[in-house]
Amino acid sequence: MRSSVSIIFISLLSFSVAAQQKQSLAKDTLPARIIQHKSTSSRSVKRPLIVEAELTEKINAIASTYTTKPNIPSTWTTMKVEVYNLLFGYWQRGDLLGKTVEQAFFVKMGNDTMTPTDIARHKMILQVGFAHIKPAEFKIVIVEKINTAL
Repeated sequence: MRSSVSIIFISLLSFSVAAQQKQSLAKDTLPARIIQHKSTSSRSVKRPLIVEAELTEKINAIASTYTTKPNIPSTWTTMKVEVYNLLFGYWQRGDLLGKTVEQAFFVKMGNDTMTPTDIARHKMILQVGFAHIKPAEFKIVIVEKINTAL
């Protein structure tokens, strides 16, 4: 019984400290608030840049594994699914923005990204767009690989 009373007392004490901190922040001067705001915004800018670098690197790595596969529709579908699953995971974690998948990212490969000439020259072109700063404002990544499987 005593342990539950002490837990309640500690919880009430922490609420009291939080309330005092809010009051002291409200009494701060304007320059202190501006400095605090700058530090918050710099953190929010860094995370999207990290996500962009991570995704670009991972998409490029996925595409590189397919350069030894035949340049045919089944290979394109497999690559698209792998990149889609990667992006879907980022979206579920909240790293890509948008209420729907269509607002968060897209993956294209095949006849809509490659011409018959590209295919004949063994080029594999993957186009990926992802919204990591604002929903439906895509960062476009185009990965072009020369297929070595003949």
